[in-house]
Amino acid sequence: MPSPFTADRRRGQAAQRRFQRFTDQHGRKWGATTEIQTGHPTGSVAPLFLAPLIPEPKYYRFGVDEDNPAAMRIDYDLWVTEKEQAEEDYERKLMEIGFHLHGDAFDPTKPMSKALRLHLGRPPFPAEVVRQTRDGDPWMLGATPAVPEWVKPYLHYLLAPKAIHALDGASPRSKKAVAVGA
Repeated sequence: MPSPFTADRRRGQAAQRRFQRFTDQHGRKWGATTEIQTGHPTGSVAPLFLAPLIPEPKYYRFGVDEDNPAAMRIDYDLWVTEKEQAEEDYERKLMEIGFHLHGDAFDPTKPMSKALRLHLGRPPFPAEVVRQTRDGDPWMLGATPAVPEWVKPYLHYLLAPKAIHALDGASPRSKKAVAVGA
């Protein structure tokens, strides 16, 4: 009877998987454990780069290029559509609750009252940030530490408060802040 300790090691689940690198449409590298036979990721797909915005896995698309099984795409069209819808819903909710709470005195161009902010919650993540990433903004893709002017009003969506403070005058090294999510 063969020993279970010397048996063929190719029979387990681990033998059916391997680590694979993927490349997105921006040329950035991602990594994941994949099923050898299909090439599909079996767990989380992780970026092998630093960038202020990393999409949720629901926007990852694999098998997008028959000639290159390591190609993946980020579905920015879906992502932008969802963010635009969230912005529209927020604006609609702002108007409804604003008029409900303040009646004719409500002015959407003026700062919100505390009661209105409590009812609305945090504004949705801006679609403009996703559009700029889709269009290849170097800072958004993690290719440069230089923060563009257009992004400064959105930094509180992208970086932790300590990282934003570091951008205001700390060392260049501190400008490699990691995202807090979108």
